Amino acid sequence: MTCYWVGKLGNMHWIERIFHVKPKQLKRAERYAHEHGAWVAILCFLPALGEAIAIVLGMMRSNGWLVFLYMTIGKLLRYAVLIYASELIF
Repeated sequence: MTCYWVGKLGNMHWIERIFHVKPKQLKRAERYAHEHGAWVAILCFLPALGEAIAIVLGMMRSNGWLVFLYMTIGKLLRYAVLIYASELIF
């Protein structure tokens, strides 16, 4: 959610310096978020692109509660898969 709030502030200097998100990543995430809406926050667990998605959702002023809900669902699914996979290995 930190990336979401930084995106909502809209300071591009912070976005590039603190989160190391490149403008190319932001453009890609912006296209995807415009096409699919706030539920795209489910994909925020993805490395590198996930931060860009959260920042773009903040810049688009998406509903913060919906973004939080979808982000939580995505991360819960990710950890459920990791726990299941670790049980299969051990």
